[in-house]
Amino acid sequence: MTKELIFKKFDGTLIEDVKKYVENWCNENPYGEIIIGCDSQEHRRYVKYAIVIVMHFIDPYKIGHGSHIIKSIIFEKKPIKNYRERNGNKQLDISYIQEKLWKEVEYVIKAANMIKECNRKIKIHIDYNSKEGEVSHSLYSTGIGYAQEMGYEAIGKPYSWASTYVADSLCR
Repeated sequence: MTKELIFKKFDGTLIEDVKKYVENWCNENPYGEIIIGCDSQEHRRYVKYAIVIVMHFIDPYKIGHGSHIIKSIIFEKKPIKNYRERNGNKQLDISYIQEKLWKEVEYVIKAANMIKECNRKIKIHIDYNSKEGEVSHSLYSTGIGYAQEMGYEAIGKPYSWASTYVADSLCR
């Protein structure tokens, strides 16, 4: 089960009502877009999840863009890794990794649902790899499909910069 998301600005200012905050930004920036991403990083005793709402400025009359980003950081107890023996070798059971990766999608959808009435199409960036052979690839189509089924436009790596770069930088 996912924890409650509490969003803050980068200066640490608490955002009391994230829905209203994003709605106000949308009203002030009629050409802007909303992108939500999440990444996670294992630390010694916990997993750190960084969920970002990127309010991307798009002004057709100006050169250059920019973004206003708000974040929610979640710490969860690190699950116990399970190992299994295969052909005499001890291997990590990837269900442990898949569980951590699936929580990323759950957090992104939870954030999107908090602001879904913001009068703007919400894009979801999922940190799953489209390349076969990568661990996150096993969840790629399932995660993208889940987000789309919930009514959001979703993309994964290599195009999911909000999760791959923005959220990733906050996890470390």
